[in-house]
Amino acid sequence: MNNSLENYRKDELRNKLSRAGFRPLDVMLTGTTGAGKSSTINAIFNASKAAVGFGCEPETQQITHYTLHDFLRFWDTPGLGDSVAKDAGHKRNIAELLDKKYNMHNCDYGFIDMVLLVIEGSRRDLGTTCTLLNEVIMPRISSDRILVIINQADAAMKGRHWDAQNNKPDAVLQNFLQEQARSVKERLSSSSGLEVPKIVHCSAEYGSGIKEVMDFIIDRMPLCRRPVSRLAGRHFFVSGIC
Repeated sequence: MNNSLENYRKDELRNKLSRAGFRPLDVMLTGTTGAGKSSTINAIFNASKAAVGFGCEPETQQITHYTLHDFLRFWDTPGLGDSVAKDAGHKRNIAELLDKKYNMHNCDYGFIDMVLLVIEGSRRDLGTTCTLLNEVIMPRISSDRILVIINQADAAMKGRHWDAQNNKPDAVLQNFLQEQARSVKERLSSSSGLEVPKIVHCSAEYGSGIKEVMDFIIDRMPLCRRPVSRLAGRHFFVSGIC
């Protein structure tokens, strides 16, 4: 996997997981159609692992996992926003993955350790994203295990102010992206009650900011398994354990 992030901070991740007592770290990517979940995975692997849709045509229709190494595994999920009928099926499948558990020492733990919510940088409407958070994600996993990134930073401001030579946003776009992150934080807080201390921008298509995404995951990874409790035939997360 030439130029992939397979070995990036691998020893640190291994040590963290050793202290936490589990491996691998299972990270689920979710968001709307076209947000760039599959592109983000491909950028991390620096290979065409996940099929990518173009325009309004989604490619990911089934949940698929991709293993970077023994300590990190990503789960690509279908995006919401195609149709009411398709969204219902996708939400059901995402919920089932978040509800998946395993038992160790007579305790139930959630299979998915973290959620990486991918937001499209050029999209202003967060309605579908907030619906996904409210109806599927937040009832099942604690907010400290939810990370938010904004993809397609190169397409923000209609593609203006992207420094192609240095493969990064120029000063004008940097300011715009910072304001965008502040606005998204406020919207997620008011609509979903999700308090996001940090948002990372990237451009998966150009491989820009992908190391920062990996840093985000490794720095914020939980240091314990995700405990869940059973009540009335359903599973609920238990917060405040780590």
